Amino acid sequence: MSPLRLASPFLALLAIAPLSAAAAQSRPGSPSTADIAAVATPATVTILALGANDDTLALGSGFIVRESGVIVTNFHVLRGASGAAVLLPSKERFTRVSVLDADSALDLALLKIPGAGLPVLATRTTTPRVGEKVITIGSPLGLSQTVSEGIVSATRMLGGHEVVQITAPISHGSSGGAVLDADGKVFAVSTSLLAEGQALNFAIPVRYALGLLGDNPRPRTVAEVFGAPAAMQAGRPSSGAGSPSAPDAATRRANPPRLSVSGVYRVVHKIHTSATDATQVGYLIATEHVGFLALANVLGKDSLSYSRIFDVSRWATTSNGDVVLVAGATTWDGYQTADGGFIAGGRSTTKSGLATYSLGGVPASLPLSRSDGVFAASVRTKYRTAEGVTAPQPFDWRGELVIAFAHDTMYASMYLSNDRGGFVYFRAHGPLEDREAFDLTNTNGARLRGFVRQGVLTASWEDVRAKGGTFFGTLNAERR
Repeated sequence: MSPLRLASPFLALLAIAPLSAAAAQSRPGSPSTADIAAVATPATVTILALGANDDTLALGSGFIVRESGVIVTNFHVLRGASGAAVLLPSKERFTRVSVLDADSALDLALLKIPGAGLPVLATRTTTPRVGEKVITIGSPLGLSQTVSEGIVSATRMLGGHEVVQITAPISHGSSGGAVLDADGKVFAVSTSLLAEGQALNFAIPVRYALGLLGDNPRPRTVAEVFGAPAAMQAGRPSSGAGSPSAPDAATRRANPPRLSVSGVYRVVHKIHTSATDATQVGYLIATEHVGFLALANVLGKDSLSYSRIFDVSRWATTSNGDVVLVAGATTWDGYQTADGGFIAGGRSTTKSGLATYSLGGVPASLPLSRSDGVFAASVRTKYRTAEGVTAPQPFDWRGELVIAFAHDTMYASMYLSNDRGGFVYFRAHGPLEDREAFDLTNTNGARLRGFVRQGVLTASWEDVRAKGGTFFGTLNAERR
């Protein structure tokens, strides 16, 4: 999966051991895996999420469900994209890609390419029984039409919808791929894996995607739905070079608004008081739970003084497109804009009188070579009591990690929850050694130490609790 969405709603796993592959059940007379693969692979696709400069931000999988070119994939595959390319097994490449509908909570998206008479996959709206055979087809690490086999090891309810746990392998790039039953019908969409677990892979039933299609949605561009930098295609910067234009109160609201505002934005911050006016530029890197607002004062043209990093405790949107950002001790209220960004502002009373401030942002595409950004994180931990006794049952945690940098200092903010209803926030900063290694400890004694390189982070994680017990394990994270 690229990017891997472990920060999707699939945060809970029940303590049920998966069945062994040897227990897989197939009905008598059902086709072989080879027969299913031969029929199904022509209808599977590879999806490239493209940035403002047509650079590849992420790679994922999908499959065709209508001859007219309707494709099912994951929401997170295209998060932050300004465009997309769809590659068919026939070597055809489509760049005229529109979005019929998308749901960030379910992590599903419906795409549309211009086509007629395309091969399709048959679907079913029910989930096979635990122990029955399943087959996955996707593009792990870009290796298109990769076929794997496993079983349904459990079904779970999370946030009011079903999640299917399977043993068929899912790897980076498999997100959005088809999960088929023993008869070759798609019943689910590959979504995520627990890197530290064994055969712990997850999928969302395809019936939720078909339900979106039933709404007869109006096609929209990739940029409209996923917050891509449409405005940047007209000359605004997509990375660190230059500055976006100042916020404009007349900028059109997004219509319809995007379902999620998580991501990276290049921002301009303006402050006005009776004594002075100040302008700052920087980045907002945030999810619904954690993030940072990094600002620097403008001394002259493209000249910055010092950087300031503010913790983001809230970054959310409503169904009508209003947004609220709480960073440090400041709250901004505003709305999503039609260019994929936002405009927000506020006022406060200071010693020198009334201060008004505005914050405008446009989506930014960070190259994979950079280490800052939004990461999907997972860790399987064990629990050791204060007396040194290690509990036999592991805990599975998933969540979001945001990393930002100011000079040689690394700032990390993380939210994790586990299958028992527990959660933890971790915020810390410290020096980045040799440009990759770090060792961070927060005020509660939790420690994260490891390295981050080209959008991948691996670290040992220790979380000391009030009664002296400790959760410990290896945390893996991949940038979205």
